[in-house]
Amino acid sequence: MRDGEDVYCFVYPVAMWGRIREIRTNKGTLHRMYYVIKVLLTAGLVVAVSEASKRSSLLGGLLASLPLVSFFGMIWLYTETGNTQKVADLSRSVFWLVLPSLPFFLLLPVLLRKGWGFYGSLIVSTILMVGLYSVMVLALRRAGVEL
Repeated sequence: MRDGEDVYCFVYPVAMWGRIREIRTNKGTLHRMYYVIKVLLTAGLVVAVSEASKRSSLLGGLLASLPLVSFFGMIWLYTETGNTQKVADLSRSVFWLVLPSLPFFLLLPVLLRKGWGFYGSLIVSTILMVGLYSVMVLALRRAGVEL
């Protein structure tokens, strides 16, 4: 999309299957609609995980562990920029930053089972994760990997 163009790609949820529909419209309105759709789809994912988890922790965990947020992010990024290098860079960054997030999912249940409160467990686990993110970013920079 270039500034000044009247034709913009409006991505419906089915765009994930390769269907993109161009609509001629006021660019401000289109951008707002596109933004609302992005927010609704992304928020819908969080609600789906929450609702599925009420019924089955396995189903909730499966939905939460799928890289759907990454998929959506990559689709939005490519749709908005058309830049495959940016998508590749995002994918590489996600890979490296998933690793330090994994201990969060190990520490949280351990603390909860030991009787810690939910918010205290969440805060401590998050602090560990943020610390590990910092260590990972520094280690990658020293190894010559730029995120």
